[in-house]
Amino acid sequence: MKIRRVEVGAYQTNCYMVEQDSTRILIDPGDADGQVLPFLERQSFRPDAILVTHGHQDHYGDVSAICTAYDVPVYFPEEEVGYLAESSRQGSLWDTGKREAFMRILQTHGRFVKDGEIVRIGTIAFEARMIAHHTRAGMCLYDAENKVIFTGDNLFRGSIGRTDLYKGDTKGLCDGIRKKILPLPDDIKVYPGHGEPTSVGIERRTNYYLTHDPEALW
Repeated sequence: MKIRRVEVGAYQTNCYMVEQDSTRILIDPGDADGQVLPFLERQSFRPDAILVTHGHQDHYGDVSAICTAYDVPVYFPEEEVGYLAESSRQGSLWDTGKREAFMRILQTHGRFVKDGEIVRIGTIAFEARMIAHHTRAGMCLYDAENKVIFTGDNLFRGSIGRTDLYKGDTKGLCDGIRKKILPLPDDIKVYPGHGEPTSVGIERRTNYYLTHDPEALW
């Protein structure tokens, strides 16, 4: 498996271009004002599918343009659909037009993923592990054979996703990470939604949020 990472948009979201054999997928083509599509064209990278880990605009902002150009399915957590619709509770952080464009794409091209489901695209297969409390159900994508997990905004190198937004809860997020990620082998490489890659072993031993009682963090 070949994994390329490019930071896109104001929030420097990690957009991943993943290749295995002849299969190509795109994970979290974030909000870069339409610039991800021309970047993919310059790289001659035509995805077979797009996977979006959760319902924050910095992870789905450019999906509509890419999906329209390539006519490919968009895999998205089933429980996050309702989260998207509750935009009024998320304040003014996100652009309504981009959210609505993404929801229209999901109506025509969406493939809705449940916790524990195996997502198979060509020769690539991920086990979906949903974790609540950054959003309603952020999707991690685990590939045991290639020893990788894409964690979205659940787990970062030395940190966790922010929990001050709608549906956020620090203790709940930490508990979800402990249940869904930390039991994995130490050498599983972690590809987060922002920042540098890490490993399960490093985060289990050194991540302050996971080595302390989350109720005492604040």
